[in-house]
Amino acid sequence: MRKTLLTFIIISFTNFSFSQQIEKLEYCNCIEKIDNNFPTYEGKYERVCNEKTTDVGSFKNDLPDGEWISYNYKGGLISKKIIPKVN
Repeated sequence: MRKTLLTFIIISFTNFSFSQQIEKLEYCNCIEKIDNNFPTYEGKYERVCNEKTTDVGSFKNDLPDGEWISYNYKGGLISKKIIPKVN
């Protein structure tokens, strides 16, 4: 029984640690996707509103990192920013 419980805990932790996190924002009908949001924001980030991508970027150590792109509701480019890489 202990081995079964321990195996379940390890598998659950592994799935939680390495799976993409998705958060639904009720106030704007948007979904935010990020590779990891616990304990810090890490990895690729994407915001989708009404089934259209509005923002794409990445985080490293809780900070925006690298290229961030924003699109309007028709898919047109709004802005493209390069954030200096975090060490």
